[in-house]
Amino acid sequence: MLNIGVMTSGRGNALRMVLETCAGHGKVVAAVANLDCPALEVARANGVPHVSLHRIEDYPSRAARDEAMAAELQKAGVDFVFSAGYSDVIDETLLTAFPDRVMSVYPSLLPAFAEDEEAIGPALDHGVKLIGVTFHLREALSGAGGAIIAQEPIPVDVDDTVESVEPRILATERRMLPGIFAAFAEDRVRREGRKLRVLPAS
Repeated sequence: MLNIGVMTSGRGNALRMVLETCAGHGKVVAAVANLDCPALEVARANGVPHVSLHRIEDYPSRAARDEAMAAELQKAGVDFVFSAGYSDVIDETLLTAFPDRVMSVYPSLLPAFAEDEEAIGPALDHGVKLIGVTFHLREALSGAGGAIIAQEPIPVDVDDTVESVEPRILATERRMLPGIFAAFAEDRVRREGRKLRVLPAS
């Protein structure tokens, strides 16, 4: 069973998705944010026991801020971190505290359209026939780098827009998450150099 810490910055939609999909494989025990955002109230309203705000302007550096966030997550007993709707890159200090246990999700088939502030629009502008969802480990100072855990393609056509694709992206993320939580909870994720192998459930 995972003790999940969620890093968040926004309205709390991603946090709600984690709360709703982790049942049976984990529980959210902490939520940390880099902005004073509605997601913090979502966490409190859902009984998340450890909720804290870490604004970068309150620290001498990003490394110091992320070290404080890591300490807060560790104090809460977190053993798996999901940066869900988190708006900043992550310093090595936090990743070192949770080696190969800091996950994010990106709305493209990485490495396609990596590091774009908004990946869906540029992908559609390029006329792609497949967009998708990638769950990946976080990499220091990168929003879309890191070893890929799981991917799923989503067909699109020339008439699609960001507004028509976003609900399919979100539905795909929600469907994939329970299996990913299960794989980590059951210790079925193995690093092989740059790659990750996810072993089948027994």
